[in-house]
Amino acid sequence: MKFFKDLQIKAVLIGLVADVGGTTVFFFVFSLLGMLLLASVGRVAEELEEYTRTMGFLVPASVGGSLFSIFGGFVSGRIAGKAELKNACATGILSTAAGALFLIVSPGPSPLWLNVAALVAVVPCSVLGGYLCLKSTQKKRTGRGSTAV
Repeated sequence: MKFFKDLQIKAVLIGLVADVGGTTVFFFVFSLLGMLLLASVGRVAEELEEYTRTMGFLVPASVGGSLFSIFGGFVSGRIAGKAELKNACATGILSTAAGALFLIVSPGPSPLWLNVAALVAVVPCSVLGGYLCLKSTQKKRTGRGSTAV
């Protein structure tokens, strides 16, 4: 198949680790900071658990995950060094599969619509990362953007 022709498995897998790993660390740190903030003002354990179900937590956490999908696509494209969009897309597809599997195995407090929206956003975000990589590579190749004195 033509789609698989220029795929660099190593680049796709490292992009996947950057996306899923970064999202996981971000989610953990964001949760921890939120809970520490709530605990510092005297909130009880039940309120801390309820915090993770609010839109004030879920939406920023989803945005953070989307940013790491962009990062994963960028990393994939950079490592591949060619067919940046294709490699970023493959990273996004694998990241979507990993996210769906995670939601099936460990359903969280998020509403279904937010989970679906987050999963649908992964591939476009990854491809955006690949596009940003492609544009930064093109600038280096053409010499634009350099600051020669």
